[in-house]
Amino acid sequence: MNIQHDNNLNLDSVYFAGGCLWGVQEFIKHLPGVVSTEAGRANGTSNNTAGEYDGYAECVQVVFDTDKVALNTLISYFF
Repeated sequence: MNIQHDNNLNLDSVYFAGGCLWGVQEFIKHLPGVVSTEAGRANGTSNNTAGEYDGYAECVQVVFDTDKVALNTLISYFF
């Protein structure tokens, strides 16, 4: 998903899931080229986050500047 930012940054986004979302977010938000992160849940059967486990995956949305870091580089950091 390409995003055009106000100050002409070439932004894109990707979602990472891997264990505790807080740990993933803390690691990724410090990588070069990462503009923002948002932790959340994906693919559950309910919109309610206060109930029992419903199949969701904890994930982090990462918005990054494609002029500073390539998606393949972010993936290699993650794995």
